[in-house]
Amino acid sequence: MRYQILLVILLAGFFQLNAQKERPTRPQVEEKAAPSTSTQSTRPQVSNRLDKAPIEYVYAELIGTRRAFSNNITVIIDYGQDSKLFAVERIVDPRTGKPKVFNSMIDALNFMSENGWEFVQAYVASANNTNTFFWLLKRDKNYGKTPEAGRRN
Repeated sequence: MRYQILLVILLAGFFQLNAQKERPTRPQVEEKAAPSTSTQSTRPQVSNRLDKAPIEYVYAELIGTRRAFSNNITVIIDYGQDSKLFAVERIVDPRTGKPKVFNSMIDALNFMSENGWEFVQAYVASANNTNTFFWLLKRDKNYGKTPEAGRRN
C-alpha cells in the first residue's frame, strides 16, 4: 500500500512539474530602417485622421411608440435636457412647425441622419403588449458650425 501511495505522489509531482514548463519565446526580430534620402521625411507617416483632434460627440435618444389605431409612430427625442412635467419633446417639422409624424423608426432615423445624426445602438422594451423602441444617436459637437464639421474621414 505504501508503494502505491508513493507512486501516486511521484506521478502527481511529475505532472505538476511538467505543467510548469515555460513556453518558447519568439525570436526577436530587429527592424531595419529604410535608407533615408533627402526627399524622405524622418517623421513617421500618420493618417490625416490621427493628426486632427478627436471628434467630440453629443448624443440623443429617439423613443418611439406606436400610435393608437394607426400604423404611424410617435417619436420623442431626448437630448438629456431638463423635462418639464407635462411637456412632450417631440420632433417638430421645420416647414410646418407642427410635431412630425413618422411612418416608422427608419423614417425617423432618415430624418435625423439628414440633420447630421449617426446611429449608434438600438434596443426595445416591452410592457403591457406595447413595444417601445429606443435608438441612440450621435452627432459631431460642432455640426453646422464649420464647413468640415460632421464630415467623416
